[in-house]
Amino acid sequence: MKKTDTILDEIHAIRRQIDEETKDMTSAERADYINQSAEAALKESGYKVVYIDEKKTMCRLESDTDNIQAMKRNAEIEEEINEIRRRHDERTKVRT
Repeated sequence: MKKTDTILDEIHAIRRQIDEETKDMTSAERADYINQSAEAALKESGYKVVYIDEKKTMCRLESDTDNIQAMKRNAEIEEEINEIRRRHDERTKVRT
């Protein structure tokens, strides 16, 4: 199976999930649901949505620097923990 086939399968699965979750919603409710989901995903990636107008029809993305720095630090901590685990595993294997 090609990589693009796998990606398309994932996209279709996500689309089916969204359709199932929003099947009883009005068009406005569905749009709000999808917008909120997108904002949450962007926030997890270190961005925030800044609306330019009151109707929320236009927006721009800004980097959430504090969030990005926290994410980088978490990644560094995770790398440090993995290194400690690796060293511990090496020492443990030598002794047994």
